[in-house]
Amino acid sequence: MKGFFNLLVAFATVLSLSGCTSTGIPIYGGPGTIFAGTGGGIFRSTDNGVSWTSASNGLTGRFVFALTVNGTYLFAGTLGGIFRSSDSGTSWIAMNAGLPSDYPVNVLTVNGTNFFAGTNGSGVYLSTDNGLSWASDSTGLANPYIDAIVLSGTNLFAGTNRGVFLSLDNGMNWKSVSIGLTATYVNTLLLSSKNLFAGTNHGAFLSTDNGATWTTANTSLTGIEVHTFAVNGMNLFAGTDHGVFLTTDNGTSWVKKNVGLIPVDVYALKLIGAQLFAGTNGGGVFLSTDNGTNWKPMNTGLTDSTIFSFVTQN
Repeated sequence: MKGFFNLLVAFATVLSLSGCTSTGIPIYGGPGTIFAGTGGGIFRSTDNGVSWTSASNGLTGRFVFALTVNGTYLFAGTLGGIFRSSDSGTSWIAMNAGLPSDYPVNVLTVNGTNFFAGTNGSGVYLSTDNGLSWASDSTGLANPYIDAIVLSGTNLFAGTNRGVFLSLDNGMNWKSVSIGLTATYVNTLLLSSKNLFAGTNHGAFLSTDNGATWTTANTSLTGIEVHTFAVNGMNLFAGTDHGVFLTTDNGTSWVKKNVGLIPVDVYALKLIGAQLFAGTNGGGVFLSTDNGTNWKPMNTGLTDSTIFSFVTQN
């Protein structure tokens, strides 16, 4: 996904020069509603992915990288900054006060009144007023390319192109916590109980001491790029450029789960009960109801086949 994203950033520069912006976000709906953020806008399904309809009213662009809910608001991190909707995506307003103008927002994370945004080239930003204003929150952050932010109590972790960084003071100061992390392009982070997993451009890594040290969790994943994780109890799924893998032993061993999954470049995973949705690069949405053993396409009405993210109503 790194190479694809670099091409997308170049495209974003062209959009910026032409005065266009590109935005989008999966949005909330009624019970059982699933939203997919794609390279061509937002799509909504009210029948567990059997069919999709466009849900992009008010969006001036299409690419979506980050999404979150904070209170009654929906937020989108896009190529054109951050946007907010207060009416389930019917209308959007830019929420970019204090943000740099030319850096895509890769990740959004909420912790109480603290709202963090990770950018592609300008570090981490913090808002304490629900996105009305932003301030740089990157002292000590040696790499400004942020692809993941996760929280564990008072520990705030950021995944970057140069490993993992930790802040103990809401991002005011950062330090590197990458000992043992031999692959430093960190695409995703997942906290599961006391285990912190990092998905990188060369497999998965595990820390059991808040990032102080890392060990490989790469059996069957060596050389494979991990884009995303999803967890349900002891079942940990990894979406990779070689499809979906499952581990039930915290990464000691992985099993490939790709029957019916074409193509196998998986950007997004979403677990809804026993249903596992996969968003792919070029193949749209796939669904498995047997822990990834078998997959079937769920693309009726979906006019864009690159899926970056999912969200459902809680």
